[in-house]
Amino acid sequence: MDGKKKLYVFLGPPGSGKDMQLSWLLSYLEPDSVVGITVSDLIEGELNRKPRAYAELRAQKKQGLNLPGLIVNGLIEQFYYSLTRAVHLGISGACRGEDQARFLCELAIDGGLEVVCIEITLPEEVGIERVQARGREDDKVDVYRGRYQRFREYFPAVQKYLREVVGANYHTVDGNATPEEVFKSIVPFI
Repeated sequence: MDGKKKLYVFLGPPGSGKDMQLSWLLSYLEPDSVVGITVSDLIEGELNRKPRAYAELRAQKKQGLNLPGLIVNGLIEQFYYSLTRAVHLGISGACRGEDQARFLCELAIDGGLEVVCIEITLPEEVGIERVQARGREDDKVDVYRGRYQRFREYFPAVQKYLREVVGANYHTVDGNATPEEVFKSIVPFI
């Protein structure tokens, strides 16, 4: 690590291991130097905090649909500003559209963080095998296929934008390996 404060953004299709790799990053770095959050956890926390107000959003989530960007961006911003500026930040699942990628980068850059993107690639069929093992309600095969299709639709614009903004700090790793092997391929970018 070069001493700069960083935002580590984990990208990839559903089931690629973004959340797991984020948790390994948190364990790898000094405990007080990094804070991590998954967008799924932010959303779940908000849905549980206001169950009646967000009943429709919970139904959308169960169907594997992406929640509106303004809601997700607001939760990320609220979380970001609750942190001390002395830490690195790791996040997964935050860029489900170019608007969200733009928002996250602007927030980080305005806050003096260097953005490091780690894209984890994974074939759809391998993702299906993985998500069936974890058993979340939005991991049924038909729901997963829909999520993966939406990923294929929105991700090229996200990828193009992030590559332009972060340049050499955009890294791609093969997620079709053991979690340990994937993390070993990520370590040089930390």
